[in-house]
Amino acid sequence: MHAFPGAFAGPPVAILGPMPGLERVPPNVRTTYLGQFTAEHAVRIARALDEEDIVWWSKEPGYLSRIWEHGVRLFVDRTEVEHAREVARGVIGGEP
Repeated sequence: MHAFPGAFAGPPVAILGPMPGLERVPPNVRTTYLGQFTAEHAVRIARALDEEDIVWWSKEPGYLSRIWEHGVRLFVDRTEVEHAREVARGVIGGEP
């Protein structure tokens, strides 16, 4: 499946709020890649995933990799990936 588009356009996620990493995932949960998103979309999607009780984590590009990596990568519980895709589509589809 093609990842969701998300060209970086805006401040780093750290400015928008904390985006947790892999440390938030319970040991019995396996995750899979949801997609790469703009910082703003990633924060909004993360909030929506929390509301749906879907386990997720994020990875921002590092200092050097910002040159070739644009946006925030989100990962979700692999048993909930289809539901998470619907959530993400709902968030992105709500753009003016």
